[in-house]
Amino acid sequence: MAAAASEPAIIAFSVKYSGKEIQINSLSSDSSLAQLQSLLYEATRVAPDNMKLLGLKGKNLSDSLAKLSELGVKSGSKLMLIGTPDAEIKQVTEEKHESVEFLEDNEAYCDGEVKLEHRPEYLDKIERRIREYKITELQAPRAGKKLLVLDIDYTFFDHKSVGSHIDELTRPYIHHLLTVAYPHYDIAIWSATSMKWIYSKLGEMRLFASEMFKISLLVDSLACISVYCEEDEANVNVKPLAVIWGQYPQYSASNTIMIDDIRRNFAMNPQSGLRIRPFRQAHQHRQHDRELIRIAEYLEAIADVEDFRELDHRRWEKYAAKRAKKRAKLEQKQGDSANPDSAGPA
Repeated sequence: MAAAASEPAIIAFSVKYSGKEIQINSLSSDSSLAQLQSLLYEATRVAPDNMKLLGLKGKNLSDSLAKLSELGVKSGSKLMLIGTPDAEIKQVTEEKHESVEFLEDNEAYCDGEVKLEHRPEYLDKIERRIREYKITELQAPRAGKKLLVLDIDYTFFDHKSVGSHIDELTRPYIHHLLTVAYPHYDIAIWSATSMKWIYSKLGEMRLFASEMFKISLLVDSLACISVYCEEDEANVNVKPLAVIWGQYPQYSASNTIMIDDIRRNFAMNPQSGLRIRPFRQAHQHRQHDRELIRIAEYLEAIADVEDFRELDHRRWEKYAAKRAKKRAKLEQKQGDSANPDSAGPA
């Protein structure tokens, strides 16, 4: 009488996700990838379709019926899971929808019967900041340059995600953006955090060490003011550009653009603000994020505009796309001129 086939042995291995080790000790080498994905979903709420498992081997990496033994998984294996939980995907979708609404909305944010920038109690706060707050100057303003004011968190740095190196959390092309902008703009960094944090993060990102651009001004949370927002029914902190303009009169609404991911930061200067899509879940989005390339195209395109108050920064993407198309045609034309034989025989 033939002996019954023995059950495949249980294998014990781990999957790392968001800095934590998930121990798997209830599967065998004959278990399928789908079974592993089911366990990981219970532990992380990352849907199987959104999972990317690093450390698997073989040709059937996308086959949910493939056995773990076929994928090189055995006792002691260490895998890594990359993916976004369902709840966070929903949040990002809602934020993206809200961003689209903002681009289509012609109403100023937080305004009641009197526009915030004209309210005397807030103008008094700004005057006090101009008198008492000292902007950190790293490089003196250059004659004839416009001013680019950049936020940090979620504008070009994902400060909530976990990474083994700062480059993993830095938005792609920030060095490109600053290099393109620098010939036309003095660069200011304004973060609603501490100056110590600003120095730390910019230093780690090597933004002080470039030979292609220099940062002129640093502004921290102490320069912000609190205003009452009827839309939120709460007091919110905002970034009034007049604090900079009051200390550096060569800058004004006519030559300043402020880029931030938070709409309310423009409440005192709605005409000067360009809202950027927030850079979150860096591990998921970093590979495909091209936002700063398009922003750089826009900044270069408007650099010769005499008065920025004539612009509607909510339409920046259309403006940048048109500029990019013109540049591509020009480069193609120049290429054809440099290679006359490419036009074919006469």
